[in-house]
Amino acid sequence: MAVTSDHLPHIHESNPGLVMALGYNGRGVALATSIGAAIADYALSGDESALPLPLTPIKQVPFQRLSTVGLEIASAWLGFRDRLDARRHGR
Repeated sequence: MAVTSDHLPHIHESNPGLVMALGYNGRGVALATSIGAAIADYALSGDESALPLPLTPIKQVPFQRLSTVGLEIASAWLGFRDRLDARRHGR
């Protein structure tokens, strides 16, 4: 699941003719279908107004490596707590 820092999907054109949409934040099935159709219209017409979101540059997420470490620590801690709880309840 792709989660963006602003919790909104983004449409990028990384190279001329290469358009991508990402970051549906857990709401991807219907939204990706709709945005995909709009991207197809844009690809055929070149008209950016066909897109439901503006084309934006790809940006690096600040402190992304730290968030990965934080998620690993949280996952290990919560797994430990689950094992403790399972022992307490005889599982």
